[in-house]
Amino acid sequence: MPTETIFIESANDKVLIETKQSYNGIPCTEAPTAILAHPYGPLGGHMNNNVVSSLHRGCGESKGRTSWTGMAERGDYQAVIDHVLHSPDYASKYPKPSRLMICGYSYGSMIASSIEAPCSLPCFYLLISYPLSVTWALALFKASFFRSQITKLLDHYRNQEDAEGGVLIIYGDRDQFTSSKSYERWLENQIGGHVKAEVVKGADHLWFDYEQLLVTMVNKWLNGK
Repeated sequence: MPTETIFIESANDKVLIETKQSYNGIPCTEAPTAILAHPYGPLGGHMNNNVVSSLHRGCGESKGRTSWTGMAERGDYQAVIDHVLHSPDYASKYPKPSRLMICGYSYGSMIASSIEAPCSLPCFYLLISYPLSVTWALALFKASFFRSQITKLLDHYRNQEDAEGGVLIIYGDRDQFTSSKSYERWLENQIGGHVKAEVVKGADHLWFDYEQLLVTMVNKWLNGK
């Protein structure tokens, strides 16, 4: 699949965000579009991460540094969405998005879940290994904001039967940062409507040897939409 590196200016501090943009080349006027946020940079999150590579996107040479509150990263994610939806340069090279898949793995899922869906097209949220038990450490005094955002997101897609889009949460039952019991308690009253959760037995937070299963699960979910 042809891929090109594109640098997008952040809306927050004007630093450049490195993105990888790929398209299968099949001629069409509209196509589903996915944007994936990478794991936590200070702990090694980058574009070559095994999960990110499997789902096909990432960041590598972006400038700037981790904000410690998640707010700058949230602005970066929004800048990428704005580029995809409104940039003439993007429109000249790629099909118009027919639906948007807002994805994130680990820290990236915390950022992705805080993004409000554009009203112009259906949005699907893929949240892998959401850092439920360590949000406080990743976002410091903004942790309550991110927790309220994901609650708002799940409420929206669970309670509105006519909502366009949905949410899929995937986690491993051996996650090192959030126990299976913690996920179960959190999700007990969150599933329903357009919100779905899947647990993978034997998988931990890093997903080594489970990458293909993860991709298969995501494809199955999307094919059902």
